[in-house]
Amino acid sequence: MLFQPRAVLEGQHINLKRPTLQIATANQLLNAIDTNRKFILPWFQQTGNPTYRNTEDAFCRLIQIEAHWINQTLFTYFIYTKENKLIGLISAQPTKPENCGLNLHFWITKKQAHQGFMKEAIQLIEKEFFFLGTERIMISCDIENAQVRLLATHSGYKLESKTRHGYWNPLTKKFHDLYVFAKIKES
Repeated sequence: MLFQPRAVLEGQHINLKRPTLQIATANQLLNAIDTNRKFILPWFQQTGNPTYRNTEDAFCRLIQIEAHWINQTLFTYFIYTKENKLIGLISAQPTKPENCGLNLHFWITKKQAHQGFMKEAIQLIEKEFFFLGTERIMISCDIENAQVRLLATHSGYKLESKTRHGYWNPLTKKFHDLYVFAKIKES
C-alpha cells in the first residue's frame, strides 16, 4: 500500500505538520525535548539518548524523519498549537502492506498534557489514514503507562492483548510488558 498523506493536518486546536529540514525546526524539537526530558523519558527512549543533546543531533533526526517520509516507512508529524508552538509529535508507522495497518507513536510536552491535544492529534491521524485505506490503527504502551492507557480507551481503542516482555527498557535494565490497543476502520 502506498500512502500519500497530506503534509499538514488541520484540527480545531492544533495542527499536525510534516517537519521541515531547517535549523529553526531542529531547535524547536531540541527545546521541546530538553524542557520535557524527565516527563517523556520513561516512555520514549529516543529522547534519553545522551547523543541527542544539541542542534546537530536534532537536525540529523529531521533528516531521518524526511527519509522515512520518502520511503513511506514512518510518517512523523510535529504537533503545533494554533499559535505555532511545538508541543509534541506523533508518528504513524505502516505495518506490512498486506496488513493495511498503522502503529502510532507519540509524546507531548508536560504543560500541554491532559488538555485533549493528543486525543485530537490521534483523531486527525485516524481521519487521514483511514481515508487512505488503512484498516487498523494500533497503540502499544508499557503496562505501567497509565496516561497512554487512558488516552487509548478514551479515543475508542480496544485492548486486544498483553505482550509479555514486549520491549527492553534501558533505564530499568529489564524487559517490560506491553498492552496493545487497536481501532478498526468503521464500515
